[in-house]
Amino acid sequence: MQFLKKLVLVLACSLTIGLACLLILLIRSPQVEQHIRTFVIVFLVVLLLAGILIASCLYALFVMQKYNERNQILNKQLDHEGTMYVRTSELYERTRRLNHDLKSYLLILLGYLENGEYEQARLQLVDILDRQLKMDLVHYESSGEINAVLNDKLSYANQHAVKFDMRISGEVASVNAMRVAILLSNLLDNAFEASERGEEPRVELDMYERKGMYYIQVANSVDGAVLEKNPFLHTTKKNADKHGIGLKSIRQITRELDGSLQMYEENGMFYSSISFPV
Repeated sequence: MQFLKKLVLVLACSLTIGLACLLILLIRSPQVEQHIRTFVIVFLVVLLLAGILIASCLYALFVMQKYNERNQILNKQLDHEGTMYVRTSELYERTRRLNHDLKSYLLILLGYLENGEYEQARLQLVDILDRQLKMDLVHYESSGEINAVLNDKLSYANQHAVKFDMRISGEVASVNAMRVAILLSNLLDNAFEASERGEEPRVELDMYERKGMYYIQVANSVDGAVLEKNPFLHTTKKNADKHGIGLKSIRQITRELDGSLQMYEENGMFYSSISFPV
């Protein structure tokens, strides 16, 4: 689509330049009768103005589309930031409530033990561990934004029966934490959506630091050869202009981090690999 738009713009500009050159040659030619020359000049001037107008309109449309795409990406990033804020607030509230209730749990257990009710204490402890204190949480360094994304996706995986494996190490600079969190959210959203099209959905996340570079690799199971059918990864959803924003956001953030993005398939898995300077 972008190629066609550029081609139309180039053709319009070429037509305008060609008409302008023809008009100049006609004006300077003494061999054409005056009334014919006047008619042709008027006709060419109209075509020339029409060409300029078309080229200007096309350029304005292209610029407007660029702004619209940029706004869509920014809106999606704002949505992710809002989700991360809510998720972080939820995690904070759960942790605060747990700290508050822990003393009560310990006092109850102490009462059972002092009264020799060991079996009751054991049952109470099992209940606390299985229900009250059961929190599927992951903690990544001190980045609340990345923590929020990882815990949100872990919760999604548990609810939708997607096998989700994470291997995380290294540190992301605090100045890049929000962008990396949005990057992760988009990568994992795409991975979960693609994996759930198959019978055994699986997603793997690797994050690590090596030789001054930080690496993020997300892999998901695929049903068939994705790149063979869709090498440019165009969205296959209806209303294509309203979808595919996640991948555009991934590419934009990768550029902002001075990083690189690679996508490939291997052994029934689709890999999205990003690296950027620490």
